[in-house]
Amino acid sequence: MSSYSLSVGNSPKAQLAPYATAEKYGFIWVFPEKIAPNDLPEFDELQGKKLVTQADKAFERKCHHHICMMNGIDAQHLKTVHHLDIKMDLSLRQNESGTQIDFTMKGNVPNTTLRESFIHYFWGETYEYSMRYDNGCIGLLTIMKNVRFFLLYT
Repeated sequence: MSSYSLSVGNSPKAQLAPYATAEKYGFIWVFPEKIAPNDLPEFDELQGKKLVTQADKAFERKCHHHICMMNGIDAQHLKTVHHLDIKMDLSLRQNESGTQIDFTMKGNVPNTTLRESFIHYFWGETYEYSMRYDNGCIGLLTIMKNVRFFLLYT
């Protein structure tokens, strides 16, 4: 983490407020404080690995950002959008400092249709994803955890 403070001219009293900064995931993060409260969150599965990142097209939602963040753990999404009726179980894990919480959703994939048979072949019998929330402002979504296709071909 870095902190930048700019002086105006030769007057030490005229200066801009310092902000902590960090570079991660292809972005420069600016904190509204001189010292960042803690490091930026990481994906457990990607720690220590070289990452290639790509920024998506910016868009604006007409709702509070927490509404979009909570959509990451919407258990009905698979059923209403993808027509997969997976009964998901929720597990929660909070870090020691109380600044991060992980929501993990996991369930057995039905095997009653041709589509579900393909899913069984590529994913396996279960589907799992997790959402990590950090300080109520950053959300990290990990989808297709422990998927057979990636385990066989990576």
